[in-house]
Amino acid sequence: KTIETTMEAVYAAPGDPATALDAFSGPDFDASQFFGSFWSPDAPSLDAGFEELRKYLRQGNDFLKDVVDLFQQRYALEEMYGKKLLALHAKAQKMDEFTYGSLKAAWGLVLGEFKEQGDRRLSVCEVLRRAVIDPLAAFKETQRKDHKNMQAPVEKEFKKMTDFSAVVNKYKRAAFGKSKEAEQANVASDEARAATGPKAPTEKDIKRLAKAAAEAEKQRDKADAAYRDSLEKLAVHVEDWETQMITGCKALQKSEEERIGFLKRTLHEYSEHLLAQAPAEERSLRTMSQTIAAINGLDDVNAICQTRGTSPYVAAMQLYDCFEETQANTMDPHRRQTCLVDKVALLREDVVKKEKTRAGLMKMWDATRGLILEGKCELVHIAAVSRQLVSLDYKYAAGQASLYKLRAALAELTNNARPQSSLAPLIVVKEDKEKGMVNSQLRLAASYRVNVDVLQHEALVAGEADAAYGQAMAAMERRQTMAQARAPQRPVSAAPSAASSARPVSVASLASRSAPLPVPAAAPPPPPDEEDDFDAEFDEDEGEGEGQAAAQDTQIVCRVQALYEYAANEPDELALQVGDVIDVTNNVGEEWWEGFLNGVKGIFPAGYVQVIE
Repeated sequence: KTIETTMEAVYAAPGDPATALDAFSGPDFDASQFFGSFWSPDAPSLDAGFEELRKYLRQGNDFLKDVVDLFQQRYALEEMYGKKLLALHAKAQKMDEFTYGSLKAAWGLVLGEFKEQGDRRLSVCEVLRRAVIDPLAAFKETQRKDHKNMQAPVEKEFKKMTDFSAVVNKYKRAAFGKSKEAEQANVASDEARAATGPKAPTEKDIKRLAKAAAEAEKQRDKADAAYRDSLEKLAVHVEDWETQMITGCKALQKSEEERIGFLKRTLHEYSEHLLAQAPAEERSLRTMSQTIAAINGLDDVNAICQTRGTSPYVAAMQLYDCFEETQANTMDPHRRQTCLVDKVALLREDVVKKEKTRAGLMKMWDATRGLILEGKCELVHIAAVSRQLVSLDYKYAAGQASLYKLRAALAELTNNARPQSSLAPLIVVKEDKEKGMVNSQLRLAASYRVNVDVLQHEALVAGEADAAYGQAMAAMERRQTMAQARAPQRPVSAAPSAASSARPVSVASLASRSAPLPVPAAAPPPPPDEEDDFDAEFDEDEGEGEGQAAAQDTQIVCRVQALYEYAANEPDELALQVGDVIDVTNNVGEEWWEGFLNGVKGIFPAGYVQVIE
C-alpha cells in the first residue's frame, strides 16, 4: 500500500518513458538532492540526517522572519526620511520670496529635488509593504505549517522502525541466551556421561541431563527462529521508513525550491523598482538585478547538500548473527561445528526462497515492460516492480553475506582457508564484548548494484564446500555412534586395585601442551559400507608401518597400565592383560583410546586402564 500510494511522487521518471524501461534501479539517490544526501546509516542516530534537514528548514524559516524584520526597519527609515524631506520642502518654500533671478531658478530646482526625493522614498515604502513585507510574512507562516505536515509521516515511520528495533534486540538477546543455556546443558550432559567411579552419576541422572540438554536445544532453536523472523519484519519497517524518507525529502525539497523562488521574485521586484527610481545608480542596480535573476533553486539545493548534508544514502542491511560463530564464546568445538552446519543449511533455504521470489518478480518485470510498450500500463507500475526487485536484491545480498559469515566461522574452526565473497569488504561487524554478542551489517552505497549472477556463482562454489562439510559431519556422527554402541561395560566381578579408584582422566586434559585434535580440513571419501566406518577412523596413514618403529614416530600423549583383562573382539583392538603398559597416541570418542602395546597398534577401552605417566 505504501508503494502504491507514494510511487508516483517518488519514482516519477522524467524524459522519454521508453528510456526508463532499459533497467530497474529504484530511485536514483542523487547526492545533489535532499532525498539522496540526508542519511545517517549508523545506529542509534539513523534519523540524524533527517534531523539535520529539519534543522536547516527551521533556519530557513527563521531567515524569512529575519528578512521581514529587516525590511520593516528599512520601511520605517524610508518613511521617516521621505516625510522629513517633504517637511523640509514645505519650510523651504517660505524662503522662496527672498530670492531673485538666477538664484531664484536655482533655488526652485533645489526645492524640487527635495520633493522628488521625498516622494521617491514614500514610493519605496509602498513597494516594501506591498511586494516584500506582507507577502513574505504570509509565506513564512504557510511554509512552517507545510513543513510540519511533510515531516510528520517520516517521524511516524521512524518511530515504528526504532520501536521494532528494540523488539529485534530483545529476540536477539533471547536467542543468544538460549544458545548459551543449551551449551551449558550439553556440557553438563557430556560431563555426566564421561564421569566414572563411585561418584559417577546414575543412568537415570544421565538420561535426565540428556533430556534437559535436548529441551534446551529445542528452546534455543525456537528463540533463534523468532529472532530470524523479527529480522525479516524489521527489514519491512526499514523499507517503509526509507520510502517515507524519500517522499518527505522530495516534498521538503520542493518546498525549499519554492521558498528560494519566492525570495527570488520578491527581491527581483524590489530591485527593479529601485532601478526605475534611481537612474543615476543604474549600473550598480543593473548588476544587482542581473545577479538576482541568476538565482537558481536547484543549484542552491545542491550547495545546501554539499555544505549541510550529513551522508549519502547507504543501505544498511542487518545480518544474521549467532552465538556459535563468535570464537570468543566458549563452546565444544564439535558441537559448535554441528550448530554452524545446521544454521548454514537454514540460511541456504532462506536464500533459495528469495531466489524463487526474484524469478517470479523478473517475470512480472518483463510482462510489465511489454504492457507499457503497448500502451496498456502506466510507468508508475513498472517503477513499483523495479523497487521491489531492488529491495529483494538487497535482501538476497544480505542473506548471502550472512551465509558467508557462518562459512568463514566454519573455515576458521576447521583451519581451512576462508571462502571467497565479493560482499566481504562491505560487511561491518561491531562487537559487544560484555554481552558476548556481535552486530553485523551489510552496507551498500547508493551506486552499488547487486550482481545476482556473481553472487549465485559464489553460492554455487560455497555450496560444494557445504556438501563436503555435510559428508564429513555425517561420517563423524556414524563413527561416534558405532563407537558408543561397541563400548564395553566395566566388569562387575573384577576386583579393582587401590589405584583403580581414581577417576579416569581424558587424554585431551593430559595433553594440555598440545592443540586439540583438529577437525579434518576436507571430508574423507565415504566408506563402501557402514561396517567399514569404524575401521577407517584408524587408517588415516596408509603408509604407516606396524611395529616399534611406528610407535617411535608417533607422538605419545601418555602411558597407561591395564587394570583388567580384555579380549579383543575385532582385528583393530588390543587384547589386554592385567599390568600391560600401553603408549597412548590418540583418543577415539569418549570410551576408546588408541596406542601401542608391544609394538602393536590398536584401540582399547579407556575404562580398563589407569594413567601412570
